[in-house]
Amino acid sequence: MNLTQIEANLQQIISNFNKDTFVYDMLLAYGQPKATITRLQQGGLNLSKLEGEIAWKKKLFF
Repeated sequence: MNLTQIEANLQQIISNFNKDTFVYDMLLAYGQPKATITRLQQGGLNLSKLEGEIAWKKKLFF
């Protein structure tokens, strides 16, 4: 994935902004595998126990 692709992906996120899926859309825009993001959404990779918080070891805190 190159810079132009990332920029196009981010522009698409901005034009179709959804606050509930923003962080997952952003991860997709930067080339993270969809299966990994699904695991993160379902809680398999999320280390946070707080509602509405995402903690992915050495990758993301949102």
